[in-house]
Amino acid sequence: MEKHSKEALPKKSGLSKNMKIGLTLGAFAAVLIIAFFMLSGGEDNVGAFTDYLYNSPKSAIIMDLRGSPGGQANSNILQCGVNLISGGFFASENKDLLVYACDEKGCMAANTSISDDETSSLSGEAATENKTIDASGNSTMEEKAEPQYISFDQALYNMRSRAYFHILYGEGKKEFFPNHVEVFMNETTDPANCDLKIR
Repeated sequence: MEKHSKEALPKKSGLSKNMKIGLTLGAFAAVLIIAFFMLSGGEDNVGAFTDYLYNSPKSAIIMDLRGSPGGQANSNILQCGVNLISGGFFASENKDLLVYACDEKGCMAANTSISDDETSSLSGEAATENKTIDASGNSTMEEKAEPQYISFDQALYNMRSRAYFHILYGEGKKEFFPNHVEVFMNETTDPANCDLKIR
């Protein structure tokens, strides 16, 4: 058998250690940039949200007062929700609309069109007694339900199958995501401008 010397073997050609590190870091940076744009709201999502909103039989509005300083900011957030409900898109579309108002205590549904799966996780209602006297002088007791709060996370969970508008405190702008839009309102944002003309 013939022995080959080490010098006779061809040298390995390839990437240097620095080039491998550079390529790895470049690939990692590309993944981070792609993830950032996929998770953040952007113009690409306007069309995705619009399609979802028009094709979904259910939609929702959440008026989020958490983090708001109160006063005019709260009024603008709530008025924006009212404007969305009473004008523009929701005035012309027949949608099963769920509306929440949230503050530091939790969230309350502003209507009763919640489906069974959306109420299954709610706790039992607390009741108070109201004493009334009818026309013949008889005293009757009737139960009156107190407001029932759910957590903000539960409200978001209840909206999982709905296209929704999240109205919250912040610099007056809109951020679109595939299944919702965040509408930021503050003390100086005009709630008349929060109706979205998306088609």
